[in-house]
Amino acid sequence: MRVLGMFLKHHSVAKGILPKHIMNAEDEEKCFKVSRYVLLIGFMSYCLMGAKVFQTLETDIQEKLKNSFLDAETALMKNYVNITPEELEIFLQMLALSIKHGIIPVRTGVVYFSWSFRNSFSFVASTLSTIGYGSIAPRTPMGQIFCVFYALLGIPLTIIFLKAVSNAILRPLSGFEKYLQNMGMEEVMFTK
Repeated sequence: MRVLGMFLKHHSVAKGILPKHIMNAEDEEKCFKVSRYVLLIGFMSYCLMGAKVFQTLETDIQEKLKNSFLDAETALMKNYVNITPEELEIFLQMLALSIKHGIIPVRTGVVYFSWSFRNSFSFVASTLSTIGYGSIAPRTPMGQIFCVFYALLGIPLTIIFLKAVSNAILRPLSGFEKYLQNMGMEEVMFTK
């Protein structure tokens, strides 16, 4: 409860509601640490929740498509000698649809990009960081709609998270910079 009180006091001071002298340096450092942990936990929870939602939205259709392709492949192999052009066309359409949805058949078996939790989390990370590898993407309309709204909220959250991480990294370095300045080192300019 004391930490929550300090956290609220920190934000009140930051917004100018309370004067700065009410919060001492120790309380400010504790609030800084708490806010970093809250942000980290919130960001990771958002990523894990997104991965689970994408896994849930995309797994069913991919499993149905995989089974349909395996059935079509079995039927083709069974009737290979007597295959008609219509049957070949149906198989090729099923093959094109399967490839479009991430199921890639190879000679040794079927390799496909499943929406396992690991792959879903990888998709979330590449989406929120705006890298977007494209090796896996939502194929269902619900998955695509969810992706748009998830990214609209998640990308700004990622920027805030990365800003907090960079501040956490720079904070000890600024102390080191002050130490070097006190030791007689001057600031180095890298311009001509």
